[in-house]
Amino acid sequence: MKKKILLRVSLICLALVTLFCFVGCSSAAVRSSENANEVVATAGELEILYDEYYYLAMTRLQQLKAEYGEDAMTNPEVREKLTTFLAENLRTESHALLAIGLSLGIDVNEGDIADNVEAHMADILEETFGGDRDKYIESLAQGYLTDRYIRTFVAVENYLSVEIIKELLENGTLDDSDQAALEFLNGEDVVRVHSVVINEILDAKGNVIRSMEDAKKKAEDLRAAFVDAGTESARDAAFMAAMGESSDFSDTTGDGLYYARGELTKEYTDMVFSIPLYGASEVFEVEDGYCFLMRLPKDQAYIQKNLEDLKGKTYYVVLNQMLEEWLEENPLVMTAFGESLDPMALEVIEPDGGEGWITWLPILVIAVVVVAAVIVIVVLVFASRVKRGLPARRVKKGAKR
Repeated sequence: MKKKILLRVSLICLALVTLFCFVGCSSAAVRSSENANEVVATAGELEILYDEYYYLAMTRLQQLKAEYGEDAMTNPEVREKLTTFLAENLRTESHALLAIGLSLGIDVNEGDIADNVEAHMADILEETFGGDRDKYIESLAQGYLTDRYIRTFVAVENYLSVEIIKELLENGTLDDSDQAALEFLNGEDVVRVHSVVINEILDAKGNVIRSMEDAKKKAEDLRAAFVDAGTESARDAAFMAAMGESSDFSDTTGDGLYYARGELTKEYTDMVFSIPLYGASEVFEVEDGYCFLMRLPKDQAYIQKNLEDLKGKTYYVVLNQMLEEWLEENPLVMTAFGESLDPMALEVIEPDGGEGWITWLPILVIAVVVVAAVIVIVVLVFASRVKRGLPARRVKKGAKR
């Protein structure tokens, strides 16, 4: 009986390790060389790894080389600029988001987020690289990136905020009542603006019909007509003229765009909230044209009709406040390893530096388990025969003993 139990255990272990091999080999993750995972800095309890430092340093260094030319690597000014840039940009809002997520028990490497990222990466591999894994790895190397870095970026940019907000709603941190939403939407932290974009126009052959200079002048004229309007009817006419000329499809309904404080980048938020009621921003350049924003009063009928959708803005303002507080309370602290790095002479990361080891590991484990299982079976058979008084091996008839 003991022999049968041990034999079954051996076979079950072999089956489990074989399954592990198949699961491990099906993973799309690319494991980089060990240096990628060294900790260069901390912010609170969050660790910032070498692959983040490497990407930031190398991409900025390439920009500085283009700016300073051949002597960039020996130029003290370039070194100072690079060092300052890293100190100011190594810790980001993404780190704050990751830390807040972890404090709520949300890990981007587990659960629904991990599953979504895996599917997202599969789409990237297929759509961008035609399913060619080698091309993907080559692209990582050329961009000073690692697969881990890309996956974390995808998780933070696409999935983490939503999961954090779900958790904050469940634990009562966020108030999801209509009353709270209406008070917020009608307060000073939300504005309604209309975006007017005047584009450069080219014909099918690439000939200029309206140049960038003409687009800028057109935008400036439309802005001036709105701002300088002396009566309500004149202002309405100027508004309609501006909207009629605009090619910004984000505001096609004419309802306007409702922005909450902290929802956008700081630069854009400062501009939007500095516009007075019935005023307009300065004209600024955008892709293929020029833009300005007009601020109008909020439309109560629109707010009531779209209250559920607009509620989301209240959630993100609370989350942004949490991010700001985390950044204030958790400064960047370089580790001894981080302090020892020369940003102009960094060790290269091999994006597939750990791939071979991981690929062969399951095979080696299976080989060890198979050998162990065979040894166990042989020992059990030998012990069984000895116990029954039989020779350890059969002796042919007629053979001398």
